[in-house]
Amino acid sequence: MLVNFFHGLRDAGVPVTTRELLDLMEGLKQHVAFGNIDDFYFFSRTCLVKDEKYFDRFDRAFGAHFKELEALDDIIEALIPDDWLRSEFMKNLSEEDKAKIESLGGLEKLIEEFKKRLEEQEERHDCKELREHLDQQDADEAGAPPAPAEPGAGGERAKMK
Repeated sequence: MLVNFFHGLRDAGVPVTTRELLDLMEGLKQHVAFGNIDDFYFFSRTCLVKDEKYFDRFDRAFGAHFKELEALDDIIEALIPDDWLRSEFMKNLSEEDKAKIESLGGLEKLIEEFKKRLEEQEERHDCKELREHLDQQDADEAGAPPAPAEPGAGGERAKMK
């Protein structure tokens, strides 16, 4: 939670108060900073640091606390326990939905399958050949001449043309 960050700031010599922490939490609740680590950084610094002479200390404490968290999703995951998220999710399901999840192997298996498919999808989106193929299809459908092949691209098929 942010309490650990708060204590990290105090340990770093930044004079933060409970009132400032509560202001930060209220701002987050109102989505003042949401979905962007830079927004969160500047908003938290604005709420928690009242004198610019403490900016360097804040930066070091922020970096130490959030060093391994690359995205806001990681921050949210670190701040909100998985067990709590899962129990809240299950509370909002109908008995029929819960039974269906169980018939699919349970929530853990469903989440695992979702993550697996997401990884597969991201791999496919990174495929350069697929993008080139789709671009060529679009050009063919529009009646445009084929795009020139990149040097070294296309293998034997490109040499045969």
